[in-house]
Amino acid sequence: MQAFWKNLRYGARMLLEKPGGALIAVFALAVGVSGNDVLAQDAAPKSAAGDHPVYRATLELTDYNLLFTRVKINGQEARALIDSGSFRAIQLSSTLAQSLKLALTKTGAVSRRLEGKEVYPTSGRVDSLAIGDYERRNVEVDVIEGDVENIVAQVGTKFDVILGWGFISQFHTLLDYKRLSMQFGAKPLAAGTSAISLKYSLVNRAPVVRGSIGTGNTEEVSLLLDTGAPMCALDLDLANAPKGQKVSRDLWLAERRLTLEFRAKDLTVIRKSIGCAGVIGNNFLSQYSVYFNPDAKTIHLSSG
Repeated sequence: MQAFWKNLRYGARMLLEKPGGALIAVFALAVGVSGNDVLAQDAAPKSAAGDHPVYRATLELTDYNLLFTRVKINGQEARALIDSGSFRAIQLSSTLAQSLKLALTKTGAVSRRLEGKEVYPTSGRVDSLAIGDYERRNVEVDVIEGDVENIVAQVGTKFDVILGWGFISQFHTLLDYKRLSMQFGAKPLAAGTSAISLKYSLVNRAPVVRGSIGTGNTEEVSLLLDTGAPMCALDLDLANAPKGQKVSRDLWLAERRLTLEFRAKDLTVIRKSIGCAGVIGNNFLSQYSVYFNPDAKTIHLSSG
């Protein structure tokens, strides 16, 4: 805010010195933003680089093993699921969209849920989105009729917003499952010593890592890293078990052998769409602080 008044005073002096100048130009100088997005950066802490704000928010890990934070949409408070497995940036429930009286437009796209159901997204804009000490104006959001509500019925926790990979990947993002805190900013964060460092690739806008399943470390597969999944999952063929059964398997990640519990699932949809035969979920990720570095396309898991 100090920078705002400093720029305003400077602009006023320029106007007095050059009375022919346009007043609108002075106002633009004082505000210093485009007509679309406004980022609240006053009094924000700095990143490891020292010159960019780091935003912070509190997390909640439920008994169902899902990660949430609190947000405000147009000033209305809501719970938001942190879901790196969703390629969308911001998705609202139909209930919240109706409450906010959003004008929605059909996108013409067709998506599929994990169970194969087709869904038809619509899009609109909200005046403001606030997450902890971060605020953004004029934000595009997606709404899929009944989609969030169906997930709520399954997981037993009421929420109205999904913060997906489209949002997470705009920043350097640190999700600390132990301290239940979230940090995000434009520059690298101080994330501690990495226990496991994974390169990821984007496949249809989803973060995919490579690993090997089995004691012989021979069967390399693609895995979706999904903070919106309560538990790791393997496709039925790879799990070699009935649907829904829990199985223990060795997983090799970055040359480290880990023994994880997976649930056998029919993952046909993500096999076809992003080539993944498994999902890395929160029963594993919750042991770590998870740092997404979009510049280097790496995911660092730190146990410190």
